[in-house]
Amino acid sequence: MPSSNVSWAPPLVRVPTIMPGQMGVPGTDSPRGLRTDALGNVFYVDPSSGLGRDGRDGTDPEGPLATITKALTLVRAYSNDVIVVSHNSMWVFANISKGRYVPVQESVTITTPGIRIVGLAPSGSLGVPWIPTIAVATLLTVLAMDVLVAGLCFWDAGLGNATGILADW
Repeated sequence: MPSSNVSWAPPLVRVPTIMPGQMGVPGTDSPRGLRTDALGNVFYVDPSSGLGRDGRDGTDPEGPLATITKALTLVRAYSNDVIVVSHNSMWVFANISKGRYVPVQESVTITTPGIRIVGLAPSGSLGVPWIPTIAVATLLTVLAMDVLVAGLCFWDAGLGNATGILADW
């Protein structure tokens, strides 16, 4: 349940497309992919593209940010902002010869309430891989309410004892 006095955008009408919409993420049913949200900003993160630079504003999928940490400095509380994390091929059975194999590899803390972090992965996959940089790491610490995390796959990459999500309210 959202906190009191919070105005969420009404859900978009879903239409049949090649990629069905992702529940709770307005705009994911667009044939062009998640591009805009009528009321909030969409920030793109792609550490694998080679185009990702944290000096950009991150609102163009052709010029994404390199880290989720930077995207978290740009989101606003309860304004329908979405952080979209692009898929990478870093997985046990991935074909790394096709490139795009740099995973999300950072530890972040969410302190902004009412935001969404969404991994955009191909249908049938486990999600966008997110791995630790060191053993005994916590990858995502959530200190805010009303945060949606979807489409991500937290994996310890053999380092051991990693915590994917720590929700500490």
